[in-house]
Amino acid sequence: MRSKRFEALAKRPVNQDGFVKEWIEEGFIAMESPNDPKPSIRIVNGAVTELDGKPVEQFDLIDHFIARYGINLTRAEEVMAMDSVKLANMLCDPNVKRSDIVPLTTAMTPAKIVEVVSHMNVVEMMMAMQKMRARRTPSQQAHVTNIKDNPVQIAADAAEGAWRGFDEQETTVAVARYAPFNAIALLVGSQVGRPGVLTQCSLEEATELKLGMLGHTCYAETISVYGTEPVFTDGDDTPWSKGFLASSYASRGLKMRFTSGSGSEVQMGYAEGKSMLYLEARCIYITKAAGCKACRMAPSAVSAYRPPCRPGSAPYWRKT
Repeated sequence: MRSKRFEALAKRPVNQDGFVKEWIEEGFIAMESPNDPKPSIRIVNGAVTELDGKPVEQFDLIDHFIARYGINLTRAEEVMAMDSVKLANMLCDPNVKRSDIVPLTTAMTPAKIVEVVSHMNVVEMMMAMQKMRARRTPSQQAHVTNIKDNPVQIAADAAEGAWRGFDEQETTVAVARYAPFNAIALLVGSQVGRPGVLTQCSLEEATELKLGMLGHTCYAETISVYGTEPVFTDGDDTPWSKGFLASSYASRGLKMRFTSGSGSEVQMGYAEGKSMLYLEARCIYITKAAGCKACRMAPSAVSAYRPPCRPGSAPYWRKT
């Protein structure tokens, strides 16, 4: 007979979830899939003829895009020959300057950077991120929504969010045609709270671009990129079309970043047996090759609380 305590615990919602074991063939594996390629590169007359074990004749759209625009070929062969453990140590070692690391990391292939990161634990990854972050002062984003998509409430919440120190604010919509109301309410409310806050309305990409061109938003981040070619083409997209879209935003002075949803390839059935980490690395390389400022990983887009500033004072992280 089971204890009544354990029976009660088993009925809690948190214990109703199911856990699925790794399914390597379908790419349902976080990292170190046996199907992940081994790092390699071959350069002939300034052109990449082999990338991560794949000859140029077998390149897909993503391979071609990364090989042409995403890797610093000047030092690629030198870096690929370096020990991955040594590179991992350099990344998280506070005595090694960021300026010494960037020429190395930008010369790696996707499989090489995955191999390097795989040697780190979570704390070491955080140390490496802290050092390698290009932005001098990290900022924070707030999400402003309500059940009824009431623009007055959105404006009020946006004003408070700006007053409390959030430098970016995002809203979404339940019904697409409400998007202009939400976007304008968020923009107006945030500027009342504190001028200079950037806002966006997360939508389908064409509508999102139109709102930006109209001046209703200040930035965008839901421009999706994927780690395998079939997922791209399923949505009538290519790495080049995403790069063109990024240029369209930049031409109007709009800040933007790509979004890569780890596991999207698994859900679409096109993971090719590769690990989520390797496919995520390909997404990041697409982002870099397209000239986009950043890539937002959807599953890791968690909220963090930052202490509010005092009424009437500047946010504490901006004080000199």
